Order: sequence, then structure tokens, then C-alpha cells
Amino acid sequence: MKVYGADEIAFPTIVAAGKNSANPHYTAGDSAIKTGGIVLVDFGCKSGNYCSDMTRTFVIGRPQGWQRLVKDTCRRMQDEILKMLEPGVKISELQDKANSICEKRYGKMLHMIGHGLGVEVHDSLGNAKTLEEGMVITIEPAIYLPGFGGVRIEDDVLITKTGYKILTR
Repeated sequence: MKVYGADEIAFPTIVAAGKNSANPHYTAGDSAIKTGGIVLVDFGCKSGNYCSDMTRTFVIGRPQGWQRLVKDTCRRMQDEILKMLEPGVKISELQDKANSICEKRYGKMLHMIGHGLGVEVHDSLGNAKTLEEGMVITIEPAIYLPGFGGVRIEDDVLITKTGYKILTR
């Protein structure tokens, strides 16, 4: 992050392996990362006093069938949410769309589809608010399966006049 201009980290990095990845805010322990296991990494930095926040989920080795299904469902939730992003869309509509995809197989998401970003990592959006041009938000579909693991894909997105621009890669 320093190489790309970060001033500091925005929050303590989360690295959760195996079944611990089913805990959205896992605090690192001493469990080993194992072949075939999921590794969820949530990190962010500050630059010019503004925060970033992104999550990536990996499988060490070849993914098992259930791992592929969960990741594919998260990717589909994100793709469908991105199609909806433009000024005037209610945050509750984004959440409803994510839940409609997720609950067919896994139940409702355990947290919001995203949050505001700014000087704070978790600027509140609330269900009553609508998207506005210039907002920077996260889109973070996630599925957590206690005892197995979790998948979260989180990107930072700028709301533009005609849609959105993804800020993370």
C-alpha cells in the first residue's frame, strides 16, 4: 500500500483462514492456513485522510464444489448490484437485490451490502438514503457458513452522474 501512496492503514487487517473466515470480523489467532482452505483478507489504507476498504477471498489449492458455488453466488450478487448503481437508487433496493439472490440457497446476508467510505472506514448509509453522485461506497456481498468458512468480495465504488466507477482492482 505504501508503494502506491498510502499514508497508513485504515484499520487492522483481517486475515481469516478456514472456518474462521465465516466470522465477518475475525481477530487473528494461531490456526494454520491449510491447503484446500479458504483465506479471507480484509484490508484498507488511508491516503490524504480518506479511507479505502476491500476484501478478497482465496482458496489455497483447488476449490471444492461448495467453495466455487459460494464464490459464484457472491460474484453474481456483486454483478447484479453494480448494474443498479446510479444516483437516486435506494440503498434498501441494493440490499433487497442481494438478499433475493443469496437467500435462494444460503439465507439472508448477515450484514449490509455495503457502507459509505470517507474520512471514516464505515460511514453510515442507512436504508432510507439514496445514492448520490460523488458518494464513495463499498459493495461487499458475503456468505458465511459457520463451521465451513465464508466468502466476501468487497470493492470501493464511486457513484458517478451516469452510474459508477470501481476504484479497487
